Amino acid sequence: MNQHDLHQEWLDDFEIISHFDDSLVKSETEQLVQHPNFLRQLHELFDAVMPNQDNTDFITLFLNKLRTAQTIDDLQHFELKFLQIAMASTLKQVETIGLDRLDPANNYLFISNHRDILLDPMLLNWALLTQGFGSCHCAIGDNLLIDESGNRVARLNKCFAVLRSVKSPKAMVRALRTQSAFIRHLFFNKQGNIWIAQREGRSKDNTDQTNPALIKMLGLGKPKEMGADEYLQHLRIVPVSLSYEWDPCDLQKARDLIEQEQGEYVRAGLSDLQAVRDGLIGHKGRIVFNFDADFHKNSALFTDYSTLTRAIDQSIQSRYRLFPVNYAAAELLNNSVASTVAPESPDVTSQDIDQAKDALIERLRDATPLERERVLQSYAQPLLTFQSRHRTE
Repeated sequence: MNQHDLHQEWLDDFEIISHFDDSLVKSETEQLVQHPNFLRQLHELFDAVMPNQDNTDFITLFLNKLRTAQTIDDLQHFELKFLQIAMASTLKQVETIGLDRLDPANNYLFISNHRDILLDPMLLNWALLTQGFGSCHCAIGDNLLIDESGNRVARLNKCFAVLRSVKSPKAMVRALRTQSAFIRHLFFNKQGNIWIAQREGRSKDNTDQTNPALIKMLGLGKPKEMGADEYLQHLRIVPVSLSYEWDPCDLQKARDLIEQEQGEYVRAGLSDLQAVRDGLIGHKGRIVFNFDADFHKNSALFTDYSTLTRAIDQSIQSRYRLFPVNYAAAELLNNSVASTVAPESPDVTSQDIDQAKDALIERLRDATPLERERVLQSYAQPLLTFQSRHRTE
């Protein structure tokens, strides 16, 4: 079976979830730049990331540039240039590993752990575009598309919707089949890169485990005459481990977890939008994107859904970069890391860990005891996951 046999015809159901195509760029961009919410959001963003200066001229230049875009690629390259200016301090902290071992002439399905609503796909696209790859079609929950200008920005940037708002079993099955078929269309017809998180929503406890339903969803798109294992290997899956030293939304995530445990959590779109803002402008420290470039070449990993799911988990968890804060949180939880197996971390010194402890204590000074415990657990979890995996291997 050749690549053409894997093509997926356009389905009417795709209209519900699809991003905008090039033919809509001019009209949708013009509506976007005239939307008062968008202008306000730009001022809030640039004033936060570039404080102590009047950003009016910068924003005016940015809007004028957007108006000249003819295609989505034009738009994203304009955005990239302004991103590099506005987030220069953040981008200097980003380290990319393994991307140089992938071929820009191919397209890939990137599956990653999920820490930040906006930064994960945005920084992934920044890394791809600056190293000669095409940007990703990004799967995002429809809960993030409730704001009119935010919805337009997302769909102008190759984002397609994951229908989390559907509730009935029949509607959920149909939504999964539509999503799977659309991914097949994007990958084989459009030959585009795709990013999708390993499970729904951000990981609030940092366990970084792939939802088996995600892999089964991808398999739904296969041709009838092809086995799931062969089809999934054609998707060229590349696990990506995302490591953020600090999480600007750590306390918010802890409170969400507590509310979930107490049966009081109600998902609210406005809180998601607040998380987007906090994640974008908050202090993150060092950030590492580690690509498993050889994963898709190993046919033994694709024998069944369970094997593939475990292999993605192992890839992401083993490539996670541990920072001093991960050790500090474990020690503050009274988990002795000195007597347990820890990865080689020549750059992590006892002084670094002590400084991270002080920073955590100050950060959690006004937190409740339960909030403090959940935040510390989330920072400690990548280290505890490493230790657990090492003991079982």
